[in-house]
Amino acid sequence: MVGDVREFRRMYICLGALKKGFRSGCRRVIGLDGCFLKGENGGHMLTAVGIDANNRMYPLAYAVVESENSSIWKWFLDIYLMMWELVTVMAGHSLATNKGFSGRVGVVL
Repeated sequence: MVGDVREFRRMYICLGALKKGFRSGCRRVIGLDGCFLKGENGGHMLTAVGIDANNRMYPLAYAVVESENSSIWKWFLDIYLMMWELVTVMAGHSLATNKGFSGRVGVVL
């Protein structure tokens, strides 16, 4: 809440069934990415995905946030690591050089 005005900041979502499925049949490696959201409200979406037994992406967790910067990536990774004991992370060149993400994985892990 900003003053008397209610304002959306961010939300983190990790469904229990996806967590259970990941533990029973996916590789213990995750990928991270972020993208901007088009539309009236804007914002960004941060995601964590795994790879299932059929080499397909398996969603693990996502967050809708107000912007993409280092403090928000830290917030996302802190919550993720609190809920999961997995710490092997893949991040491609485009993500590693992405604003806000650079250096966050090493700081949190």
